[in-house]
Amino acid sequence: MKKVLFILIAALGFSCSSYAQMSEKEIKKATKAAQKTVKDARSFYERDDASARDKADGKRMIDEAIKNPLLVDWDQTWATAALIYREQFFNETVNFNTGSKCDTVAMYDYLVKWFNYSIKADEMQQHPTDPKAKPSNEVRNKQANYINNNLSMLINGGIFFFNNRADFKKAYEMFDMFYNMADADIISSYISQRPDFEEDKIRFAYFPALCAWKLENWKDVLKYSDMARQDKGLLPDHNGEAACEITCDAYGNMGDTVNWLKTLKEGMIEYPSQDFYYNKLLNYYNDRGNMDELKDFALEIIKQDPEKAYNYYVLGYVNQKAGDYDKAEEYYKTAIEKDAELVDAYNNLGLCYLEEAKEFWAANENVNIRSNEYKKLLEQEKSFYNNALPVFEKLRELAPADKDKWALPLYNIYYKLNMSKELNAIEPLLEE
Repeated sequence: MKKVLFILIAALGFSCSSYAQMSEKEIKKATKAAQKTVKDARSFYERDDASARDKADGKRMIDEAIKNPLLVDWDQTWATAALIYREQFFNETVNFNTGSKCDTVAMYDYLVKWFNYSIKADEMQQHPTDPKAKPSNEVRNKQANYINNNLSMLINGGIFFFNNRADFKKAYEMFDMFYNMADADIISSYISQRPDFEEDKIRFAYFPALCAWKLENWKDVLKYSDMARQDKGLLPDHNGEAACEITCDAYGNMGDTVNWLKTLKEGMIEYPSQDFYYNKLLNYYNDRGNMDELKDFALEIIKQDPEKAYNYYVLGYVNQKAGDYDKAEEYYKTAIEKDAELVDAYNNLGLCYLEEAKEFWAANENVNIRSNEYKKLLEQEKSFYNNALPVFEKLRELAPADKDKWALPLYNIYYKLNMSKELNAIEPLLEE
């Protein structure tokens, strides 16, 4: 063992400048000695009688070897490194699965290094610089089989770093590597034989997209979000809708309004039960006063989904903003028919009646309060409040915690309708 370590020091102790001062004969000798350390390191992992200390020494030897300029272009350096880290990974998985002490972070680090070193070795072996050398499919297939059988461990690793460590950067790297490995030449033939693998790629794509979203790396979100959106459906069984939402966020944060609007509209069509897209579009058009475009879009969506209550709520909102209360009220009533618990529709329908009452008095503000006409107007005014009363009472029933929506309107209605008992009961709520 001492002899091996001495050779390691002798072979690896040179810097690049040292090699430049050596003769060709000396370089060949140093290279041969360095390659001997790689072979010795490999032997520790191929011998049945190798001790744990031997394997630890072998790992230290290969860690130095991959830094040696004399060895970096030798395929066996990387093949040996891949072998050693594969065995290190397997040893930790045994500990993990048997409940023994396991360094989970190290386990996934070994996995990443094993895969990276395997790819590097394979590239050299498949494209040898020696014209006489021929690529060995037997070697490639053996390594590819190992990688193929453990590829999903990258997903497990990403989940571990995401859930257990909240290390979103490391989690993204693990997920990202899964897709890079899947495209690597070394296992392409295996991947092509797995008909379910494309489904796995779609199913897992939300994971790196979500990590990138957590990190606010918007371009990396978009790198995977389109694929993730192919996982049609809603959580917990599918991630397609969640992927669509973070795609919108990515475009929004990048200032890409065209694709942001496009994705919102696609999400609205694909997931009509989700209000995320409606609310974003509603705010966008409302902030810009662009009600005509919102109206046209809502009418278009109704053709595709005539049963969704929120479509009619949007049209009610557009007409309410335009001051056409009759049309707005009809759309809100239709929305409530489609969904008897649509709180926003009740709120806006009630507000329509109250706004009509204000406009009614604004149009008659010059009438003499002592005249008979004024008394008639007071009775006419009550019709608006009578219409609003059951609406806000239903709103109170549906959303008792949302006092800011119904408490003050009901107070005003009770006052206008001379409902003293109800008025006294609601006053403490306003004080709160």
